[in-house]
Formats: sequence, C-alpha cells, structure tokens
Amino acid sequence: MSKSKESEPYITRIDIYRTSENKLIRLVTTSSSESLQWTGMEAVAIRSARVLVIPVYQDKERFLKAIVPFTDFTGNRSCVTVAASLKQSDSMGKIHNRIAYFLVPGSVVASLFLLHFLFTGLLVRRFDRLIAAMNAARRGDLATRAPVEHEDEIGTIAQRYNEMMDEIEIASRERDRLLEEQKTFNLQLQEKVREATQVLSSTNEKLREANQDLLDTQRRLTQSERAAVAGQMAAAFAHEIGSPLSAMSTHLQLMAENPSTSSDTQRRLKLILDQVGRITGFVEELLSETRASVQARTSVQLNQILGQLLLFLEQHLQKQRVKVETHFSPNLPSIEANPQQLQQVFLNLLNNACDAMPEGGVVVLKTNASLGEDGKEYVVVSVEDNGAGIPQEKQAHIFEPFFTTKDLHRGTGLGLSIASKIIRQHHGNIELHSVPGVGSKFTLRFPVIDAKIREESLAEKEMPS
Repeated sequence: MSKSKESEPYITRIDIYRTSENKLIRLVTTSSSESLQWTGMEAVAIRSARVLVIPVYQDKERFLKAIVPFTDFTGNRSCVTVAASLKQSDSMGKIHNRIAYFLVPGSVVASLFLLHFLFTGLLVRRFDRLIAAMNAARRGDLATRAPVEHEDEIGTIAQRYNEMMDEIEIASRERDRLLEEQKTFNLQLQEKVREATQVLSSTNEKLREANQDLLDTQRRLTQSERAAVAGQMAAAFAHEIGSPLSAMSTHLQLMAENPSTSSDTQRRLKLILDQVGRITGFVEELLSETRASVQARTSVQLNQILGQLLLFLEQHLQKQRVKVETHFSPNLPSIEANPQQLQQVFLNLLNNACDAMPEGGVVVLKTNASLGEDGKEYVVVSVEDNGAGIPQEKQAHIFEPFFTTKDLHRGTGLGLSIASKIIRQHHGNIELHSVPGVGSKFTLRFPVIDAKIREESLAEKEMPS
C-alpha cells in the first residue's frame, strides 16, 4: 500500500475496512491523520455491493474518494477506500484556465482577422469590381461589364447586371439612331421653313412694293387732279384779274411820275407797284401749271430782295407783334433767279412763321455763302421762328399740294408746294427742321451763278412754248 501511494503521489490515503458483528472496523490505513474519517458511505457501499466514488472537501482542499466493496477469504464483507487529492488536478485546471484566457481572445482575434481577410478578398473586392462597373456605366461607359468569377450569389448579380447593361446599350444605340434621324429631320424642316420664309418674305416685299406703287400712283393721280383743278382755277383767276391789274399798274406809274407827288408818296407808290408786279408774277406762276411759262431770270442779290420784302411787311409784322432779326452776309454772291418768284417764296415763309406765332414772337432771317457737298458755292437763306413747330408725322407731307397744318380758312395748302417748285426750278433745294413746341427752321440753298447754269437758263428761255 505504501508503494502504491509512493507511485501515485496524488493518492493521499488508502484504508481497508471489514464488518464484524454488524460493525465496520478499519483494519489498515496509510495515514496517521484522523482526517477523512469514516463517513458512513463505506457501509452503504458494502451493503449495496457496488463501487462508490464521492467527492470530499476538507481543509480547503478537494478530494475524490473511491469505495470498492469485496468479501475476504473468511467470508466477511470488507471494502477498500482510496482517497485521491485533486490539488494537482485543480492546479492543472487553473493553468489550463489561464492559458485559455490568453488563447481564446487571441483565437477570436485571429479568427476575426481571418474572416476579415476572407470577406475582403472574396466578397468586398468582388463587390468593388461590380461597383466600379456601375460607376463606369453612370459616367456613360456602357461597354464596361462586371466580371463573373464564381457561380454564387455575387456572380449571379454580376451576370444579371451584365445582361441589363446589354439591353441598355442596345436601347441607347437605338435612341442615338432615333435622335440622329430626328436631328436630320429637324435640319431639313428648318431648311424648308427658311426657304418658305424667304419666299414668303420676298412675296410680302413684292406685295408691299406693289401696294406702295399703287398708293404712290393714287397720290400722283390725286395730285394731278388737284393740279388740273388748280390750273383751271388759275386760268380763270388770271383772266378775271389780269386786266384790272394792268389798269392799276398804269395809273400807279402815272401817279409816281407826277411832279407834284411828294418823295415819300413816290416811295410808297413804288412799293405798291412792286407788289402789283409780284401779284402778276404769282398769277403767271399759277398759269404755269396749265401751260409752259418761262419766267425771266436775271442776276439777283438776295439781301436786296429780302430787305424790300421786310420793308413792305413792316406794318403787317408790327400788327402781328413779330420781331425780325436779320443777319445778312455783307459779301453775299449773286444768283440767277426770277425776283418776283423769290419774293413769293420768302413772303410765303414769313407769313407761315407769323401764323405759327399767333401771340407774337421772333423770326431770325440769315443769309450767307457756303460750299456744298458737291464742292460748289451756294447762297444759303434760313428763316427760323420760335412758334408751335410741326408734328413729326406731318413734316414729310408739307411740300405736297393742298396739304396744310393750318385751319380751313387760313390756308389752301399750295404755298409751300409752289415755293418748293420755284426753288427746284432755280436748281436749289429747301429743307425743314422742326421741333414741336420749340419752332421751325427752313433752310434754302441757291447755286451761285456759273457758266453751266447760265447756259441751262438760256436754253430754257430759247425753248418754244
């Protein structure tokens, strides 16, 4: 028993018990200690004739006690109890637990790293390639496809994605084809519309020109009819007043030649004779509408004509409260003209200026010489008032026959028309600059006498009537 204990150091005690007269007697023990005394389980094991193994905890130490019943050679029932210490086992368990405390977390971390590597290598990278193909498609690259590496769920997704992209690419090509056809159609349609618009614009322009020609023709016909009526009226007027004017002119000449007539009266009679001559010239101008009438022209000094006209209108201008400011160029060149016709022109312009200032005002009369755009020298006369002005929409018509901005009983609309014709006959021109509420300015230009104009004037005089 001692050898067994020595060979198995974890066995702390071996006891042999025998029953005698229903008593349990310990025959042999390997320990001198009284610990692990009989607990009553030996008797149970002997009566039940079966091996019992029971744990025992004593002095803060765990033991495992095995009870083996048997019958000795004398026929008495006995048992052997072996107590084994679990101290070494507990120490080994503690060591194992300590090792497990370090190994289990390490194993978990290693497993996590392994799982992460496997997940990253096998799943995330495959998902990244699938997402990269999707991003390429989103940027417009419909030819990129996702790789199908394995026939698993991700491979199935990639395969379905590739099939969807194939359908999208086919639809995109069809869309591009339709868009190109639509673009071509739109270009053709735009070209057709442009051509139709050009044709329509050309037709409209021709129609507008035709309408304008029709209006101009109607206006010329109307003017011709008015001119014909005016010619008839002028002929009747000249016939009725021609003789009285001749008689008046004769008597005035006799009165002016009478020696008993004072110088002032003679001056006034001369003015009256001049105006009678102007009236005669006016009648002849009216007659020129119905027959060819060539007025005699001579060298004329406009400053002199304007001065005589202002002297004749002196009383009239004072009555109209109109002041005339004159700015005559002292070295004004002469022109070739009919003085009676020019008096008629300037008298009409001055009367119009007075009519434009019913409450009175100022008329500025200027003469000077200047070079025209053609390089020739012209005598320039301007008549400027500070009256009501002429509306913009009426300024283009003021030289038309029978057009007037005055009241019905104050004008016939022939004055500026006749004045414009007289100026054209003298190779000159007339311009209007008017601002409503500020005033109007008429500018007349007459060419200075030169050889060419003199020859044209002589040729006109020699033409048969």
